[in-house]
Amino acid sequence: MHPIEKRKGRKAWLKQEKGIAKELRGRRQPGSGSVPGRKGDVVAGNLLVEAKVTSKLSFSLKLAELTKIMQEAHDQGRVPAFCVRFDQGGPRNSDFVVLTWEFFKELMESYEG
Repeated sequence: MHPIEKRKGRKAWLKQEKGIAKELRGRRQPGSGSVPGRKGDVVAGNLLVEAKVTSKLSFSLKLAELTKIMQEAHDQGRVPAFCVRFDQGGPRNSDFVVLTWEFFKELMESYEG
């Protein structure tokens, strides 16, 4: 991979994490993938967020990744959220969030409420 592409990829995930933290009024977890004790990419209120970015048109979501963030969130008394950004290089990205069914139901009840 060309060095510029590596920097561009790094900027994409960093930009995503900073954006999530700002929008959810939370904070990034610097070193979350490499420093023991720093679990999840963003902590915001009762959420523990794992963030992924891809420039491809598909993303393979593995049960192991979901199980990992679920356990980390549970250990901290938080709710897990798994965010995926499809970064196609334009001004608009496609962002999606995977939540547990129980938390999704709670959101729907509060929204309808």
